[in-house]
Amino acid sequence: MPGVFAVGVHQPVDMVGKSKSCLLQAEAQDPGGERGCIIETETGVNTISFSGSIDVVIPALKELRAADDLVKELDRKLDRAKKDRAAKEEEAFLLMEREDVQNITLEDKMFFRKVTKIYGYKQPGVKEQAQAWLKKNGFADLFQETVNSRTLGSELKRAVEEDQVELPDDLFQCITKNNVGINKAKQT
Repeated sequence: MPGVFAVGVHQPVDMVGKSKSCLLQAEAQDPGGERGCIIETETGVNTISFSGSIDVVIPALKELRAADDLVKELDRKLDRAKKDRAAKEEEAFLLMEREDVQNITLEDKMFFRKVTKIYGYKQPGVKEQAQAWLKKNGFADLFQETVNSRTLGSELKRAVEEDQVELPDDLFQCITKNNVGINKAKQT
């Protein structure tokens, strides 16, 4: 039977039909402890952990989920459009090649030219050998020392928080970004 239950650290308390008092009941059960509600509906079970009013947060989270769903749908459409564009580009290139057309201007607005590009990639598992060959054969100037930005960010955060390191503003720009993670809830 669907209902609402307050959950304290120790033992659940049946709160069917009393969702407004769920927070108070959980607090009375274990003052200062973790509080939450398990709300059972016909579509499943929702678990909510909180220490303040959830009524203020829920509308924003619903809007966030809708925005996230829209981004996912637009990403799918963009992927399809990119694949469609790539197929049309390949067809146009082959037709220009067959008809020996190097470039063309349409309606005095769009200029199209046939271009061939070469992309080079290292084979998997041969990074050191490939780099040694490049350096030996005159490509040493291609190499640059880099640091992964996520690794740098996490190490700088650790240094500031744990080691109280002060970062020089003229060398580093630190940006704090707050996120809300969105994952499918586990069905219980």
